Amino acid sequence: MSNNNYGWRSRDPLRAARFALKDAVNRGTLGFSSAATHAERFARFLEWARQAHGVRRLEHITREHVIGFGELLKATGASARTHQNYISSINTVMRIASRGQWQSVSPRKEAHAPRRDEVRKDPAPTREQAERAISAIKDPVIRGCARVMYALGLRAKEAGLLDPARALREAERTGRITVERGTKGGRARSVPATAEAKAALRALSDALRGSRNAVSVFGSTKAYRSALNAHRSALKGSGVGRYHDLRAAYAVQRYQQITGHAAPCMAGGHRSAPDALDLRARETIAQELGHGRIDVVAQYVGGR
Repeated sequence: MSNNNYGWRSRDPLRAARFALKDAVNRGTLGFSSAATHAERFARFLEWARQAHGVRRLEHITREHVIGFGELLKATGASARTHQNYISSINTVMRIASRGQWQSVSPRKEAHAPRRDEVRKDPAPTREQAERAISAIKDPVIRGCARVMYALGLRAKEAGLLDPARALREAERTGRITVERGTKGGRARSVPATAEAKAALRALSDALRGSRNAVSVFGSTKAYRSALNAHRSALKGSGVGRYHDLRAAYAVQRYQQITGHAAPCMAGGHRSAPDALDLRARETIAQELGHGRIDVVAQYVGGR
């Protein structure tokens, strides 16, 4: 492998980064829109690194450069979300471009990103609301995707790229499924496959009628997204605002299962679970939802 921009067929580091992201999209480990967003954020960072530190190749980028960019974001008053998103995108691009050699910079602990003040205060959908909303979706494929979002805590993109027949075989063999395609940053994770989850996988597999996944049924990720949007009104009519709320419904149920207490957002913002159980639940839920930080779990179950 060439030591020029990790061998990504260009002497220009930004073009090389775009080639790396495109390769991740082609392999199905990154979505097209996510790749575009990461590239846009990385371009801003790279321009700063060129001007401030003379960086001309991806191999020249260090963790100290990323930390310095974090200091710049803080000094210019970037929001917590913007700050963390930029550092996350830089980590993602460098991890993909370096083929896993990059050691990620923690947005909060190292890059000075402020804590996000995003704590769920409204209740997540109850089991009855989620079931009613899913049943109201007319298209069997979209209905099946919504069901696996709820039963396995998947993102919409992950549900659309999931091969339910393969996942079901793994679930029957191990009691868990591996989520690989469509994940943020290409990070695979393992989630428990309950009887409800297996039923959801069977329903989606039946709806696909032999196709590998929902995206292939609709022909493209864009067409799949359009189909999701076309059926969003069915969710809203049943009291579920968006597909992402199905992940919150999954999270609060897992919190209840692990702690034996209602999630704070389901109890008027009050937490009754002991500290140790609460922490254990948040660590488990963060892993199962594909997040690297437990503070993000507050967006699903409420604050600590």
